[in-house]
Amino acid sequence: MVRARRAFFDEGHFSSVADCLAQTVLEGVQRWAPSSTGPVTVLDAGCGEGRYIGEVQQLLSGAGYTCDCLGVDISPLAVKLAARKYEGVRFAVANSFHLPFRDASFDCIVTAFSPWPVTEFRRVLRPGGFVVAAGPGEEHLLGLKAVLYDRPVLYQPREFGSSTVGGAVEASHPDRPPRPEIEKRVLETLNLVSGEDAKNLLQMTPYWWKATEEQQRRIGDLTSLHTPIDVRICCHRYDN
Repeated sequence: MVRARRAFFDEGHFSSVADCLAQTVLEGVQRWAPSSTGPVTVLDAGCGEGRYIGEVQQLLSGAGYTCDCLGVDISPLAVKLAARKYEGVRFAVANSFHLPFRDASFDCIVTAFSPWPVTEFRRVLRPGGFVVAAGPGEEHLLGLKAVLYDRPVLYQPREFGSSTVGGAVEASHPDRPPRPEIEKRVLETLNLVSGEDAKNLLQMTPYWWKATEEQQRRIGDLTSLHTPIDVRICCHRYDN
């Protein structure tokens, strides 16, 4: 799965998503980061092979900010691949639900297609810090699902954040994410021209774990795949 992500991203796919996410982080930094001599601190929780935090670090540095960007993931292989490619970012193996950082360590946390443990994120965010989250919209990968299933259905987007692994956040939860200050949507058609790219895409999704051998073969035998990518990107700021 990790090597599939690296191969897929190296082909330039999902660049618009990475660009939009990084730009949203930059907008948040411009609006809310403290005006001090210290670096802007950004954590990517569930960073995978580093694509998104690498883009964030490059954009912030290019905009003139001194930044300290970190990525954590539970996969040692993902962290190893990330550290080899993105020299301007520090990486470590860690669980997003038990982050090895002190309270109030970060100006921004990024979570892309990964869990958002609200209490732990709130703990390591500085007062006035913000979370930039990316997740699937209704039409995300509908073309891929149409190859896998007889009756593909639209994804039902949920609110970002969880109080436990896979659990929803109760309305009364004290660390429930505030309403987003910035909301964006990336909606475009992804055009793949090989079964290898299509199979790499499948391996990046939860559908891979449920796919039968026949479904995996069907994807790998494709000569092209055209599917929407529909990604919601939201920025939530905590006042205190």
